[in-house]
Amino acid sequence: MAKGVVDVYVSKDLDDSTIVLFVDCATGIPHNLNTIRTGTPVVLQRESVKAEVRLVQDSDKESGYNYMEMSPDNAKRFGIRDGMRFVLSQEDNGKTLTMRRITSSRALGLLLADPGKKRDDRISIGYALLSWLGISSSEPSITITKGSRTKKMKLTIPENELDDDFRLSPANLRAFGLLPRKRHKLEYNQATKTLRIFSQASVASAKQKSKPAVKVNRVKR
Repeated sequence: MAKGVVDVYVSKDLDDSTIVLFVDCATGIPHNLNTIRTGTPVVLQRESVKAEVRLVQDSDKESGYNYMEMSPDNAKRFGIRDGMRFVLSQEDNGKTLTMRRITSSRALGLLLADPGKKRDDRISIGYALLSWLGISSSEPSITITKGSRTKKMKLTIPENELDDDFRLSPANLRAFGLLPRKRHKLEYNQATKTLRIFSQASVASAKQKSKPAVKVNRVKR
């Protein structure tokens, strides 16, 4: 049966009887959610909460990550806030679509030095990398951690939406013991709003998991 990972957003344009899937986006984890026919009635379920809805497929090839939209009332019913990430699974009976929350997402990111003045209180993350990690573009700040070192920083996003790197000031590079122009394994936790930087990724790993250079646009809501 169909299964895939999506970010969930609240849309005031939808009524409680409809959810909309956008699963042809620029990047995302491989899935087969597109096999669910548009207009299919399903029982959407998260833990013990259920709602009968009509699933509609739509297209948004320029967005950064596959996503689903639901009404404000349904979001409240299911305890969902904008940008939460879920695994959607169609049960064997084909009539139930279950939602399982994902709090942590991993990706590789190229670390660069931020030459801007007075940047010691912030981290810059390219929108493509932001999408893979599941970090909301409206997040004012996140906590950065590597080993025992932890620091809360303001989040900034470059205008170039193709960027898939992240940038720290030279002072923060020294404080965290990091070298620029190296790829690192990153993990973001949506629940704690913490970005963990792991050791430098191997060259083979970086090449194997590098993402295609595709245009991604921010989903505006």
